[in-house]
Amino acid sequence: MEQRIKGTTGLLALIGSPVGHSGSPAMYNFSFQHDGLDYAYLAFEVGADEIEDAVKAIRTLKMRGSNV
Repeated sequence: MEQRIKGTTGLLALIGSPVGHSGSPAMYNFSFQHDGLDYAYLAFEVGADEIEDAVKAIRTLKMRGSNV
């Protein structure tokens, strides 16, 4: 079985509310896998009052980037 996510995988994210309907994770993860890139894209439900904390978390976790 192929190990898709490992300790070196770069994390990117969509943050906002609502995000459950977004096709971005499927689109980006397909592209990363197709191109052999070690990245993963996830969607996080983040309310407007949580944006500051979410940005701090992005920095703390050394994420590669995000869409809001």
